Amino acid sequence: MKLLLLIIILIISPYIIWSQNYHLSIKTGFSHSTQAANISPVAHIRPIEKSIQSVFINIQYNFPIKKNELNVGLQLIEKGYRTEYDLFINSTNEHTDYQNSLSYIELPINYLWVRKKINFITGVIFSYMYDCNYRIKQTGINYGNPNIIFATNFSDTYNIKNVRYNDLDFGVNIGFSKVIYENIELELTAQKHFIRIDKLRQRDLIFNTSLLLGIRYYFL
Repeated sequence: MKLLLLIIILIISPYIIWSQNYHLSIKTGFSHSTQAANISPVAHIRPIEKSIQSVFINIQYNFPIKKNELNVGLQLIEKGYRTEYDLFINSTNEHTDYQNSLSYIELPINYLWVRKKINFITGVIFSYMYDCNYRIKQTGINYGNPNIIFATNFSDTYNIKNVRYNDLDFGVNIGFSKVIYENIELELTAQKHFIRIDKLRQRDLIFNTSLLLGIRYYFL
């Protein structure tokens, strides 16, 4: 994938360098992500596992091609999932919350099909995981002896990036945008990635899938 990214950069670089007719834009909004195979980003992985929501930011160069546009950007986004469940083990009622937060820097390369009412977006996206956090919190009450009832409380954060995760990811973008006021657009895009992010190949972390809703501002 590194070779493919290098080839794409070499292909588009001359156009970016020599093009004089371009403009800069910035987008921010909310993302909704999950990591399960063949699961919609608006669905749960399993009943106890839920998607994660975050705020993203995107800076983009827009290069006109006839009536349409080539868009090359840089994006910061947090993905992952969270889980909450209760277990009763050895006379202890235990409640567990844990969350995998995966931080990515991404290079989206999109083609914007400009239409009168709604613009359509298609493209590819290269992702690099620069940080991650595994956060866990456990609380419990022990009922083993009626005369000795005590509570437990534990929380911690771990970084397991080099142990469990693949750094690089690749996927596709599809979506649409609509001008809502002069140089301000509303964008809705879906991302589907194809590289398995979990080195341990467990079922809870398979492929990144995200739904992004944001507002883009064009600098004139």
